[in-house]
Amino acid sequence: MNTVSLSESPLVDVGESPLSPQASTNADRLGPVTVTREFRVKPGHEAEFEAAIQRLVDVSIQQPGHLGVTVIRPAAGATAYRFVYRYDTQDHLRDWHDSDLRAGLMEDVSPHILEDRFETTDVLSMWLDPDLPGSTGTPPKWKVLAVSWLAIYPTVTAITYIMQALKFDPPVPLRTMVLSGLVIPISAYFVLPPIQRAMNKWLHSS
Repeated sequence: MNTVSLSESPLVDVGESPLSPQASTNADRLGPVTVTREFRVKPGHEAEFEAAIQRLVDVSIQQPGHLGVTVIRPAAGATAYRFVYRYDTQDHLRDWHDSDLRAGLMEDVSPHILEDRFETTDVLSMWLDPDLPGSTGTPPKWKVLAVSWLAIYPTVTAITYIMQALKFDPPVPLRTMVLSGLVIPISAYFVLPPIQRAMNKWLHSS
């Protein structure tokens, strides 16, 4: 299995904006889950940290359900390394996080970090902008579904009327392919953002 090398990972300026310290528990146990983890490294400990975290990454990608990892190294003068990794289920993620093997590898990482923060999101929540002011962790799935429906329903309706006006009536497989191909990007990039801004306080209310 291929390993992920920190030395070959892209250098991206992640600045110093912290992730939410709240670990969400709303991800579906049966669905894919994404973890964004941020380590702030002690000055002068970068080489030791990278060696230790490389060992952890090499082992983690061999675990059941692991779907990949992206490493974002800090820009010059910054201290935050960001790791984005995915598992196919919440159970597989929990098995890895709770394992003695990971705990042992983290013992080599811990002496070199100032802070460790992480956030988990399910695939559906990735529709939303996590950097919108007022966003705190991952909203409950039923709220994400409600907001997503508010974006998708009017988009489907409008495009259906447009297709009828244009007398575009191909076979059903082609019609649904065109419809879904238009609805998803239009909803995600144009319809959902203003709805999220209007309802973001409700999305993240307890």
